[in-house]
Amino acid sequence: DDAEAMAAAHGTIDVLLDTVSAFHELEPFFPLMVAQGTIVRLGVFIEPVKLGASTVFNGLNVAGSLIAGMKESNETLEFCGVHNTFPSVEVIPASKANFAIQSLGNGKGPAGGDGRFVIDVQGTLVEGDWEVEPLTSE
Repeated sequence: DDAEAMAAAHGTIDVLLDTVSAFHELEPFFPLMVAQGTIVRLGVFIEPVKLGASTVFNGLNVAGSLIAGMKESNETLEFCGVHNTFPSVEVIPASKANFAIQSLGNGKGPAGGDGRFVIDVQGTLVEGDWEVEPLTSE
């Protein structure tokens, strides 16, 4: 609810990853998005998302990912532990986000392209490694 911070961030966000597990309105975040920006909601919500005319005219994209709740997540982790099944994950600092996106786009993610990158947000905050490396030309 910091109006000054919201005004300063107007039109600066390309992708907003919404990880709030309880229902909430998205509309207050629309002005933060660039034209053709994307809001990705994680989890399933019964309530519909309200999209106004400005959303359509700015080409804002709203996407989602169906992720199970804690019970299902824990059951899946237990199953994987029993069957020695582990994900192919490469943990990276936030400064390597462009590298990860570029690698995945080129089919060169962890484990020969079958793995995924996980950004270590806490480590990035502790180490203060804020500057994102530029994209390379490949």
